[in-house]
Amino acid sequence: MTWNPARLPDLTGRVYAVTGATGGIGYFAAEQLASAGAEVVLASRSPEKIEVAARAIRGQVPRAVTSGVAVDLVSLASVREGAEQLSVLPRLDGIFLNGGPMHFSARETTEDGLPLMVGAHTVANVALVAGILSARAEDPGVPLRVRACLDRLRPAVPQGPLPAASGAPHRHRGLCRREDPHRGVRL
Repeated sequence: MTWNPARLPDLTGRVYAVTGATGGIGYFAAEQLASAGAEVVLASRSPEKIEVAARAIRGQVPRAVTSGVAVDLVSLASVREGAEQLSVLPRLDGIFLNGGPMHFSARETTEDGLPLMVGAHTVANVALVAGILSARAEDPGVPLRVRACLDRLRPAVPQGPLPAASGAPHRHRGLCRREDPHRGVRL
């Protein structure tokens, strides 16, 4: 399948959350999802920036339906609260994991004492998805699709189905896969 933002599939009736939705790739992804008819939940640490991004998206896509969830990926307490808010939505079809600080030094840490890069870009995203899936295990409803914008952070990812607490078929899908000639592993 070739990606063409001018010819997206109709996403009317679907709901997608996008972390880091107030700028860059996250904003672009949110705008494209909205242009295809999806309701978009903008997730970012700043409620003010969420509102600015929502207005900008509605400026480009007048029929866009947006909402916001404040979640700071440098705080696992904030991530838990964000996961709780996302898990109670009547519908959530997917989450695009894009958020995380882009400027940092090797000595910076998260509020939980983790190295900033690992804590905000990896641990927080895993905790966010785990929180949503745990809450949805009781009533899986619509399967959740997870997309990660990993760019240079391409850890080895398991292939095939992931176990679900309820036995519901949650599957790992679409994490930036490519063949790594140096390791011979699918990423």
